[in-house]
Amino acid sequence: PDVYALPISHAYVQSVWASMYDAINRANSVLDHVPGIDMDTTLRKRIVGEAKFLRATHYFNLVRMFGGVPIKVHETAGLDSLAIARNSAQEVYALIEQDLKDAIAVLPPAKSYTGPDLGRASRGAAKTLLAKVYLQRAGTGVGTAADWANALAMAKQVQSDGDYALVSDYKTLF
Repeated sequence: PDVYALPISHAYVQSVWASMYDAINRANSVLDHVPGIDMDTTLRKRIVGEAKFLRATHYFNLVRMFGGVPIKVHETAGLDSLAIARNSAQEVYALIEQDLKDAIAVLPPAKSYTGPDLGRASRGAAKTLLAKVYLQRAGTGVGTAADWANALAMAKQVQSDGDYALVSDYKTLF
């Protein structure tokens, strides 16, 4: 049978890796610097929550593609911080889960956004991604049986929050 796998040396694989870590570094920059800024507390918390949501998103994409990857939680400050060991997939998932829980605690509901803020990371988006993380973890055997129940509970929260709904006629999407 054909195996459709790209070697690690393939330009696409390398560009995905580089772009994900670039985005993680930007999120880490926000997380390292924004908490110390004297500004509106609610806005500061939202910005930090958005950065954690984005960092979790990129680590989720990386762990699904590569398994365990190096975890960086601070902005790259020099070349000496580039060579770090690979973490286990479980450790990466634990960071993703914590980042999303932190984001859920501070992000506003999607319906509170208007105008140019439409599409920003919201509490419902973070809950939805966390439900997907639980499903992925349970389905790949990295997690535990409790991840199935956690995924269901989180999906039910998204549903009951009322920020999002299924489209009644899926044909209208095409």
